[in-house]
Amino acid sequence: MVFLYTVLITIVSIILLAKIRTFILYRLRAREFKDWQIGDEVEFIIKFQTKIYILGAWSKQFIVVKGGDGNFGELKWSDFSKNLSATRRRKYEICKKDMGKEPGFTPLQKMLTKKKSVSSYNDGKDISLWTETECQTFLKIALDSEDYEFADLIKKRLEYFR
Repeated sequence: MVFLYTVLITIVSIILLAKIRTFILYRLRAREFKDWQIGDEVEFIIKFQTKIYILGAWSKQFIVVKGGDGNFGELKWSDFSKNLSATRRRKYEICKKDMGKEPGFTPLQKMLTKKKSVSSYNDGKDISLWTETECQTFLKIALDSEDYEFADLIKKRLEYFR
């Protein structure tokens, strides 16, 4: 009889811990996305590669992003790294508050960060191996996300096809 109670208590404890874990996880996610906006740049780490997408929608269970082909897809929170646009807006507000005046940058401007691999746009494929169609697709994404430096690299690759 004691064994049955022990098993029952163990099962109830596991279920309770799973519910508590989900509750805490959902609260943390809700706190993270409280200032997100549709169209934000979001960074994911998928198969050890950093990829940047345009945010379409979000919930406590998943995130919807716009891919390079213009279609929307659902990604897991476990792959989520950060919302780059929300981070810029947060840093802008911190500087504005601490300085007592407008900072010398806008929340839309990209911050100088560690240089991302150009291959992060296309599953690790080197830009010199991209087809003309891939170049045109990723050029649009780069321009939409205001990554003009990368857009210039793509334009140079497109010259190869002319």
